Amino acid sequence: MTYFCPNCWKDFREDKSVCPFCGFRVKEFWESKDMVKKLIHSLHHPDSQTSLRAVWLLGKLKAPQAVTPLISLFGETEDIYLAKAVVIALGRIGGSEALSFLKNQATHPVKMIRDIIKTILGNIDSNMFKKQSFKTGGKL
Repeated sequence: MTYFCPNCWKDFREDKSVCPFCGFRVKEFWESKDMVKKLIHSLHHPDSQTSLRAVWLLGKLKAPQAVTPLISLFGETEDIYLAKAVVIALGRIGGSEALSFLKNQATHPVKMIRDIIKTILGNIDSNMFKKQSFKTGGKL
């Protein structure tokens, strides 16, 4: 198993309470964080698969506190698959900040991103229509 220091991101083979490279108190740091904060921190992990998993989990958890960090990650990354995962996670989380961001990205230069955003926004509009229709007894 490989362990990473959350400060310098260097890896080591044994679970250490203090990073052997930078002296960061690894165990203390991780014990002070809840799961969502750990996942948010992992968005910038040097292993892209770890970042992708963190994005996916934050979306699955519908963690509203992850919206701003996810938006920042979207702006920073050049990895189109990570950007795609961020868009999906933001769609799952929802809320005004996430939806406003997605609407602003509806003309993104990458077709794959535009298509996903269009689908997400279309699903949201469809769900809002269904709720409105339900509230009025099916009469609009």
